[in-house]
Amino acid sequence: SQLTMLNFNNNRFSGTLPPLLGSRTVNLFMFSVSYNNLTGSIPSTLFLNPWVNALYLDNNYFSGELPPTLGLSLRHLNLGSNRLHGPIPLTMPNTILFQLVLSNNLLSGTLPNSMSNFTQLRILYLDNNMLEGDVPSLGIRHLESLNISYNQFRGSVANLNLNFSIVISLDFHHNLFYGSLPYALDPAFTVQYMDISQNLYCPPYPAWCDTLNYNGNNGANYVCSPQTNCNNFLALQTDVNVRSLLLDFYHATGGPWSWSRRLYWDIEGVHHCLWEGIECTMYPNDTSVRKINMFNNKLVGTLPDSLGNLTTLKWINFVQNDLEGSIPSSLSNLFELETLYLHNNHFN
Repeated sequence: SQLTMLNFNNNRFSGTLPPLLGSRTVNLFMFSVSYNNLTGSIPSTLFLNPWVNALYLDNNYFSGELPPTLGLSLRHLNLGSNRLHGPIPLTMPNTILFQLVLSNNLLSGTLPNSMSNFTQLRILYLDNNMLEGDVPSLGIRHLESLNISYNQFRGSVANLNLNFSIVISLDFHHNLFYGSLPYALDPAFTVQYMDISQNLYCPPYPAWCDTLNYNGNNGANYVCSPQTNCNNFLALQTDVNVRSLLLDFYHATGGPWSWSRRLYWDIEGVHHCLWEGIECTMYPNDTSVRKINMFNNKLVGTLPDSLGNLTTLKWINFVQNDLEGSIPSSLSNLFELETLYLHNNHFN
């Protein structure tokens, strides 16, 4: 009953945590089992223990959904690199949380407006999930480090409503943010690292966003990568048939669950010429698919026969994947094809 700290980091523990763990350790202040091989769901008693200040459960194989509520004393919560799924609960945020790490899971849905209740939050990492939709006005005035990269968030960056004068690290690359970049993002403030590339921004760009990589004072690094074809993208007409053929390929080769790079694929309202690995002829009246580059992208399964109907293809690279079965004879229909790389797979 007097135990206040449990640290089992970086062992080889496997199995599940006892369901009553949190209720049997009434004075527990810190609990850490990071970097193990634990599975199953996380006991709700841990989250509800009124004495727990810090929970570090990252880098395991925990599954299930996030808890609907958190303990009143919880300040540090790290659930990163697990297999948690489902939405972020509307009732989850509390007012004293200092650090929240949910990176590298399978979380989906939108961010609840109640995220603004994290009034004391300094660190928020939601990267590498399947979160989507408009980001609510966080208004977290003390936030110093934010990472929401590799999701499907959209809307304007200005909606984040952050106090950029105290932000040290900011990363929201590989999303669907659009519009103009707010000049309040000027890294002349305290920002030491900022990556806002791989989005859909349009001119005018702030002066600091003129180059791909800019190394500022004191070793600071800023990555912007402005979208040079913004106006073309806005004018593109979607060929529904081509989009459907690409989606056949996407689903047949494990795109939704296996690919390591699938930015923008199968997102409503995003033109297929923006999908990662696809290159097109970029004219408003001609968006012919010319290249598919899936090198070392964890493709599995078999190539669909419908791939041969993408008759404008000139270049295909499927090297170093786990494709199997027969190579479709329909590829002989690709009369414009100049380059075809298929080696390092498991074709018959």
